[in-house]
Parts: sequence; structure tokens; C-alpha cells
Amino acid sequence: MAHALKSERLRARFRVAVRDSLLEAAERSIVEDGVEAASLQSIARRAGVAVGTIYNYFNDRQELFRELF
Repeated sequence: MAHALKSERLRARFRVAVRDSLLEAAERSIVEDGVEAASLQSIARRAGVAVGTIYNYFNDRQELFRELF
């Protein structure tokens, strides 16, 4: 039981870390490239994840940017 709880907490911390990384990467992409050029591909590359991973956290680019701002 304790192992399952510990694993769940670890997964939750990992999800938060990845989400934060995506938001930071989006911010860097906007600052460096501008809002229009800040693509999901460039954000994923900066965060070190696959583009599809973004969709595990945000429905689309607009939702990602709304969370950022």
C-alpha cells in the first residue's frame, strides 16, 4: 500500500514538472521567436519532449498560451 502511494506521488510530481517545463519552453519560444512563430514543435523541442506530449497537458496551442498568460 505504501509503495502504491509513493508511486502515485512520484507520478504527480513528474506531471507537474513536465507541465512546468512546457510552460517555460512556451515562454522562451514566445520571447525568442514571437507569438506567431512559437509553434508546438519549437516548444516541444525546447522542453525536450515529443509534440504529442503537449496534448497530454493542454488541448491545443491556445490553451497552453492561456495558461502561460
